[in-house]
Amino acid sequence: MSPQDVLYWIRRQPFIPFRMYLSTGDEFDVRRPEFIWVGKSRCTVGLFDDFDKDRNVDVALAHIAMIEAVPPSIDLAVLAKGAGENA
Repeated sequence: MSPQDVLYWIRRQPFIPFRMYLSTGDEFDVRRPEFIWVGKSRCTVGLFDDFDKDRNVDVALAHIAMIEAVPPSIDLAVLAKGAGENA
């Protein structure tokens, strides 16, 4: 994938979180444009988890097979609360 293809997703207004699928089978979500840096042949993705641990992953642009928008996350706690009120 070209740097311009990745930059298209980063620069969209409004920004839409996206998922990169790699030829290795790995997937990485980019939730904010500040969490990815694109170079000529590689990009660095900042990853964060629920335990306040963070790490960076370097990805060769040639390994990005596809990019798609991340579906909106579902807050299961809100759904569970709503289901309990209707029961």
